[in-house]
Parts: sequence; C-alpha cells; structure tokens
Amino acid sequence: MISAPTRLELIKKYMEQTKKILFCNCSYSDIIAANTKKRLTDILDQSGVDYRTIDDLCGLCANRDPGLTDDLANQPVTIVACYSRAVKWLFDAAGIPLPSDTEILNMREQTAEKIAQSLTGSAVMTQPNTKSDPPETKKTDWIPWFPVIDYSRCTNCKQCLNFCLFNVFASTEDGKIVVSNPRKCKTNCPACARVCPQKAIIFPKYKTAPFNGSDESVSPESISQVNLKSITKGDIYNKLRQRSCGCEPGSNSSNTGNSPQKLTELKEQLDIPDDVIQALTSSLPTTTKTISSSPCPCDCDCKSNSTDTPCICKTDGAPPCNCQCNEIGETQS
Repeated sequence: MISAPTRLELIKKYMEQTKKILFCNCSYSDIIAANTKKRLTDILDQSGVDYRTIDDLCGLCANRDPGLTDDLANQPVTIVACYSRAVKWLFDAAGIPLPSDTEILNMREQTAEKIAQSLTGSAVMTQPNTKSDPPETKKTDWIPWFPVIDYSRCTNCKQCLNFCLFNVFASTEDGKIVVSNPRKCKTNCPACARVCPQKAIIFPKYKTAPFNGSDESVSPESISQVNLKSITKGDIYNKLRQRSCGCEPGSNSSNTGNSPQKLTELKEQLDIPDDVIQALTSSLPTTTKTISSSPCPCDCDCKSNSTDTPCICKTDGAPPCNCQCNEIGETQS
C-alpha cells in the first residue's frame, strides 16, 4: 500500500511545477517591516520551500548584476519584494526586462501569511521562529537610492535632466532620457520625481505613492503638480544656466543665486533632505550670473530673457550652444 504523500512532499512537488522564488531582503532600508521579512522567511524555511535571498534588489539592478539574468532563465519566477511597477522598471533599468509570466508579491502591503500562502499553495500552519531577532538594516557607503523611469509614462520632456544638479540623468543619441549615474543621486531626495509632469519617475525606497511605484491606476493628471517655476524663479534656474554653460557647482565661474528662502521652499515642496540643501548652499559663490538682454536666437527652452525663464540652451539633449543667452556678466552678491 502506498502511503499518502506528506504535506512537505506536496509542497516540494508544487514548487517544482511552478516558479523559482527570489526574496528581496531590502537590507539598506526599513520600508519593509523587519518582522514581516522574518516571519515570511521563518514560514518558508519551515515549509521546505526553496528560495533565493537577494540582499537588495535595487542594488543588484543598479550594478546590473549578471546573476539576475540567470535567475530569470529557463523557468518562471516569483519575486517577493515591493510594488510591482517599481520591480518591473528596476529590472528594465538593469537591462533585464521581466518576462510576462513573472509574479511579483508585495511585502509593503501584503502580510507574510498571505504571501506564504501564495508561494506554497496552502494555508500557513507553521509557528513563528522566536529564536532569532529580525534582521537589522545594514550600513553601507552607498544606499541603493536612485530613480528608475517608467517608460510607459515618460514623454522625454527632459525636465528631470534639466532639473537634477547631480548629473544622474542623461540623454542618449536618439533623445531617450536614461538614469546614467545612479550612484550620484542624493539619498532620500525624490525631487526629480515630484517635478516630473507624467509621474514617470520611481524611487522604490520612497515612503509615499505614487513616487514609490504604487498605485498603478493613478493617472498623472490626478496628482497635484509642483509649480517649479513659481518657487525657483531667478534661483535654481540660475544654477541650471550655470550647468548649461558647463560650469560645475562650486567652481569660481559658477553662480547659483539661491536665497535661503527659496531653498526652504524647495525643501518643503520637493521633500529635499537637509543634507542635500546643505550641499547646495555650501557651494554658493559670491558672484551672480546674468544673461544678455538680447533675445535668444537658438531653438532652446529660453524664449525670452526674463529672470524667471530658464535658459537651458539644449535641444534634444545636445551640448550647450554658444548663443547670446550664455553671455555672462558678474555682479557681487
């Protein structure tokens, strides 16, 4: 007489017929509760389910880790991480588009028991393991904090490229905006996502929707847009003019003109961290750059010469032109 299969044997057979499991430990952030991660791994360990722990999915995608390609090869995959839109565009940023049959389970919203049930195909019967403490958030020289672009929304308006002062974004030869330097992004600063008209920029480790990749049904039109021009006129745009002329922050020929009041408004409306504000103000020189009084002859973003209009002097991501808008006069601040 053949004995009935044990519950463990059924689970293993179920997993062999379904998907490979990748579990993101999100080691450099506390966006996922430590107790949720611990409870889930306890259940999976006790159930005998085979899974691979990824230290931090954001970090692996930023580094384009070749192991991720191997993980997606030959069989369907279930990824236990965060919001599905964030995970999808993280893999896209790594140059590894997710197959259509990839399942994504969200620890930011689903309980450990619900996820475990999805993975094992049965209700959770195990007891939590109380022998070890929840994992602590790791310390590192670089926290994998950087933007990823949802290209289903992006219109290549280049506002992120023109706004970011840290060279995180770039434009390819065909004009596509890409995140070229993720490590240059300032930790916990989501400002570029908040000024994106289409809400196409995602920070997977950010705290609120839709900038963390959640609420896929939310349309850009339904979200209040930061009026960047009203809070930056004559200030942050001067820094953009400085960058369009090839001047790096802190150089003797550069100018920012950022007043403390305007920087405070930027901080409050764009959720810019204090250390980023300090990095900006610490590089302020004592000169002020002005533009010429002549109209701009090039086909750039500067259609007039009023101080509240940015002169980016770039077209389709091209290098700065040498038009009259880049003629500089200096006055002592």
